Parts: sequence; C-alpha cells; structure tokens
Amino acid sequence: MATADKIFISHASADRKLADLLRDTLVLGGIPRERIFYSSSRATGIPSGTDVRAHLRTELRQAGLVIELISATFLTRPMCLIELGGAWVLEKSTYPIVVPPLTRTQAVAQIGDVHMGQLSSDEEIDDVFDELHDRLTSDVGLSTTATRWNPVARR
Repeated sequence: MATADKIFISHASADRKLADLLRDTLVLGGIPRERIFYSSSRATGIPSGTDVRAHLRTELRQAGLVIELISATFLTRPMCLIELGGAWVLEKSTYPIVVPPLTRTQAVAQIGDVHMGQLSSDEEIDDVFDELHDRLTSDVGLSTTATRWNPVARR
C-alpha cells in the first residue's frame, strides 16, 4: 500500500459508539475497510503484542487524512492529544469534527483556531458528510458516488 493513502480515525475510546458509526458509514459508503485505521476494532486496529505508540506513528505516516472526533473526553486523553499533535507534526490533512455537547468555541479554546465540522444540527451533520466526501477524494484519492454515499451518510 502506498504511503499516505489511509484514513486514520482518531477518537477517545469512550466515544467508540460514535466512532463505530463513522467507520461503518465510510465502509457502507464505499471505502475499503483496509484503507481505514481504526484502533477500536480488532480488524483495523493495533495487533496484540504490538508497541502502541510505534504502531500509531506508523499508521499516522500512512494516513492521507486524519479524522478527529473532538469530544470533551478526547481533549482529556493523552493518546488522543498525541495523535492530534502527530498529525500536525507530520503535516497530515486533518478533518476535526466537534462532538456535542462540546462546542466549536470550546474546542478552539483547547486546540486552536482551525476549521472544524460539528455534529449538532441536521444541517451541520449534512455539511460534515458532504465535506468528508470531498476530502476523501482530494486527500486520499477515494471516490464514492453520491448515490452510494448520500443515503448512508444521511442515516
């Protein structure tokens, strides 16, 4: 697999249900499972007996896009902040998504003024998935048809 062609889902383990939904949306929307690094899944995560930090570093290097589910919990977890900083240092394309009840203002106060999607209103959720669809094409060369992507994303 070529460098920088994977999707890295950065999330707090406490937010696993939401991260599962995101991963499932990507897969059902046409993204091959092997192109996704998602640490909370045995199939796409960190193999047993592996050095966690070294594996995360390798996966971040292979990522063309890092999707960060920024929740209040995310901001308190050292590993999440390591992933966030690692993506910044490696100059990876990122797509931070603010998870309520955290607000965009609170997230900006913690991690800086970057554009972030937000999962609050239906309209904002639609915007997140519309932009994510475009970012998958531009950042990792994965294109899915709107007829396949939109129904899955809207659910």
